Amino acid sequence: VLKYQTTSTAQRRQVTAIIETSLAECGIGLDVEFLTPNELYSPGPAGPLFGRQFDLAQYALGVESIEPPCSWFTSASIPSESNSWVGSNITGYGNEEYDSACQTARSSLREDPSYLPSYRETQILLAENLPAIPLYSRLRIAAARPDLCGFALDPTANPLADIESFGIGETCQN
Repeated sequence: VLKYQTTSTAQRRQVTAIIETSLAECGIGLDVEFLTPNELYSPGPAGPLFGRQFDLAQYALGVESIEPPCSWFTSASIPSESNSWVGSNITGYGNEEYDSACQTARSSLREDPSYLPSYRETQILLAENLPAIPLYSRLRIAAARPDLCGFALDPTANPLADIESFGIGETCQN
């Protein structure tokens, strides 16, 4: 029986039920604990996530670009007393090869020849070591009619952020 912690939103409850049923078929039980966001995300060392006091936890990581930042899983991002319990690597994953590849990618521009191979290496290492299992992505979906102008689908931004610049048909400015 593993302790499973997450928040009590409808989507998290649905996913938890699916995981609980699937693991039960394999003989693994879950002791599910639904926490408030303040409880789940409270600082370490006592907080469940940042204090790394969990067996399994379902949590969200926000992406600000098309690809997730490799810094999420660097050794330096492990929450600890030395960094005031701040860090996204709540799994405690540590891998020198990963850290090196991530540092190279982070210190390179996307156009640099070293960026893509380094970033790709971080993704390969994560796939091989699997410190966390991504359950799903929150998709941003938008629809627009053909004569709508001023609309740009940017996965890192709110699609309605510049709504005042939208136009339809003849009102469009080129």
